[in-house]
Amino acid sequence: MRYENNICDGCKQKFNEGDDIVVCPACGTPQHRECYEKNGKCVNAGLHESGFAWHGEVTTPLSKENSEKQAQENAQKLVCPTCGHENPPGSDFCEACGQKFTFFGVNLLEKEMRLNREIDEEDRLKEEVQDAQNAIYSGMGTDEDIERMIDARAKIVAPGLSKEQEQEVICSHPIKRVLVFISSNAVCYLNKFRKIESTGSLTWNWAAFFLTPYWFFYRKLYKAGTVFLSLRLALSVVMLPFMEKFQSVSESLMEAARSSTTDAAFAALYDSFLKASVPVYILSFLVLALSVVSALVADRLYKKYVTRKLTEAEQLSDPLIFSHFFLKNSAVNTLAALLSLTAVYLGPNIVMFFIQ
Repeated sequence: MRYENNICDGCKQKFNEGDDIVVCPACGTPQHRECYEKNGKCVNAGLHESGFAWHGEVTTPLSKENSEKQAQENAQKLVCPTCGHENPPGSDFCEACGQKFTFFGVNLLEKEMRLNREIDEEDRLKEEVQDAQNAIYSGMGTDEDIERMIDARAKIVAPGLSKEQEQEVICSHPIKRVLVFISSNAVCYLNKFRKIESTGSLTWNWAAFFLTPYWFFYRKLYKAGTVFLSLRLALSVVMLPFMEKFQSVSESLMEAARSSTTDAAFAALYDSFLKASVPVYILSFLVLALSVVSALVADRLYKKYVTRKLTEAEQLSDPLIFSHFFLKNSAVNTLAALLSLTAVYLGPNIVMFFIQ
């Protein structure tokens, strides 16, 4: 049964589609559920003893197929812009006033109405998407929502975490948050953080040793990465001319060994080779020392970064902002590591090009 446009005897307002309506079983009076609950009974309960029965206009809802068919037919009717008369689809003239719809074989009114329907449909879809997004995030905004997000991600990063382990605090924060923030190879770094907190001793990071300064950019330690990158570039720029001289002397020495060069000339070349190799070895040793230093400080610097960022995250109560913060600062940045790698290999040549 449909009761649209009938009057509710409780609030004297018309029923609209979608209203929550209850019907009295005794007299058949429809009324808003709010009106029924407010009175605690049917609004016409005082008339029941007299045999009162509600006789309003009741409309029978169309079947789904008939409803869709009728809506389609109504949408295809051509409404005359002059007199408002509804004309059958495909009409060239208005049946009421004779207004012409077709010009040069094109029914402009029909085309305009079709475009308007497409625009309305597009707007409706956008509203549905927006409503769906609002429905998803409408209940978010509490600490419980954030904890559910952390729990879901922790099951991926570190599955099988026991209840006792969940109570542990690392970097002054719950272990699950630390695991989710580190993400890639999280358990390994967690063990290193434990060692730093318990003994205060230095740890060794093989990744930072072999991949200086790329590891720092990969772990989003951009300030430390910039320092190590600058030092590495400086050493590479200084080494480049010495390397060119060393290679030139080496080639001359090998050529002399293959030819009938006199002993005196060969000895002179060998002496030049030794002198050219000294700065190369010294600079190579400095590059190695830089890698050793980075391997020793990497874990400690990373632990400070994780602690600081998690402390900043605690100030965020909105789950959406919290999630965006994690995406921006946690896990790894492969692109930044690749860019720093490119800078190390191309930087010295670019600098020497401008110097020369």
